[in-house]
Amino acid sequence: MSPKKSNATRHAKRQPPARRGSPADAGTEEAAAEVHSAPPRLSASAGAGTGVMVPLATLSLNPRNPRTITDEAFAKLCASIERDPAFMALRPIVVDQNGMILGGNMRYRACQHLGKTEVPASWVIRATDLTAEQRKRFVILDNQPEGMAGTWDWDILGADWEIPDLEMLGMDFPEMKSEPDPRPPSDDFDAVKYCIVIRSATSAEQRALFEELTGRNIACRLSNM
Repeated sequence: MSPKKSNATRHAKRQPPARRGSPADAGTEEAAAEVHSAPPRLSASAGAGTGVMVPLATLSLNPRNPRTITDEAFAKLCASIERDPAFMALRPIVVDQNGMILGGNMRYRACQHLGKTEVPASWVIRATDLTAEQRKRFVILDNQPEGMAGTWDWDILGADWEIPDLEMLGMDFPEMKSEPDPRPPSDDFDAVKYCIVIRSATSAEQRALFEELTGRNIACRLSNM
């Protein structure tokens, strides 16, 4: 007598064979292929670590960019990108739907100058939702003209930084321009009615400024505050 077949065995035999090449399966495979082959979209969510790179040749400079840069400032910008490339993801190059740069023309040029032909996708963001007027305004706001970017608190900067370090980061310090006092220098500071207090970040800067002012016959003295 042959052994009884289990329900599982009988059920397995009743399963229809898998169909290959059916239209439904083909459609599913095509959809999956489209998902995997779709090019990455540049957006604010395209972060570092994805391995996605953007060729610089796909971007273009703004021919109407109103901002220029000196050779010295450009060299500082290149040095900054080399020193802290992670900062590029925090302030990426902003382009329109055609790849024209709205913000970051100088950073783009610096990347080219450094020999880069492509950059991480996190360094580029597309502003596809802006109107033409908004794009035009963004070009101005991104460049932060004087009067729109606030002012520095020199007391805090002087306490936390040395001037050479700030200069290395790209800050400019305008030269002090002062007309010589036509009156002869006087050592009687108690008799002086008007004075200017200049705070120096370092003792070396204080000494250099003191020598410059006294060389112009401007009465001054050193003081620790």
